Amino acid sequence: MKKSGYFKHITLDEIDSTNGYAAKYLQDQDIPICISAEYQKEGKGQPGNKWLSEKSKNLLVSYVISPSHLEAIRSFYLSKVVAIAVSECLEDKI
Repeated sequence: MKKSGYFKHITLDEIDSTNGYAAKYLQDQDIPICISAEYQKEGKGQPGNKWLSEKSKNLLVSYVISPSHLEAIRSFYLSKVVAIAVSECLEDKI
């Protein structure tokens, strides 16, 4: 586990779900966190669906933040900006 800038970052070899891990972690602590894993056995997709992955071949990460200055109705825009930033970052690596 390391702290890089704003986020506490936990990197795991294998986990049931990065989202599930983040939810359990946040029951005890309320800090920005990033959970990443090489493999997850029971990833969660859209409601009712599973997120399937191959070991070391997918980006498996969950970020949890609570921006107090952002209205809940605008939270989609934050997700959109983060998705675009991650996509552009990965394009530079390929």
